[in-house]
Amino acid sequence: MKKIAVITCSIFICLLVTKMSWSASLIIEEDTHHLGNNTMPDWDVPVPEGYVWVKDFFLPTLPGGISYIVLRLDTFHVNGWECISFRPYGDKIYINGILVGDMIGYGCGGNDAWRFYNFNVESHIFHDGWNTIRIEVPDDGSDDIMFRDIKLMVNW
Repeated sequence: MKKIAVITCSIFICLLVTKMSWSASLIIEEDTHHLGNNTMPDWDVPVPEGYVWVKDFFLPTLPGGISYIVLRLDTFHVNGWECISFRPYGDKIYINGILVGDMIGYGCGGNDAWRFYNFNVESHIFHDGWNTIRIEVPDDGSDDIMFRDIKLMVNW
């Protein structure tokens, strides 16, 4: 009888282990930034920092078998297609020089509420060690945005 209990317990533990998953996140930037060309007195960061924001970050070696990493950021006032029909893209996000996402908002004049964007980025785009993220808005004056709380999230 004791042997059966051990086998049952072993099977139960095995099932728990196979059902478990792990997740991790890496904060790249928490501060709020403003890109564009207009001073917005009511914004958290009224004066724009230019059209491009760049930051290097360190990513440790990840376990094998991860096909993508979620890039998440909180944005404010990202223009929608209604305003950007004259250009074939939104505000761009690059990792290590590779375009990983276009941010397209809702409506003309952007969305005056904070909104999260999630981008599934293929894991091979990241390097073990130092990486670079670049966010840019067009330099034609068509969009001012704020962003904050940039992080990477992974499940395995």
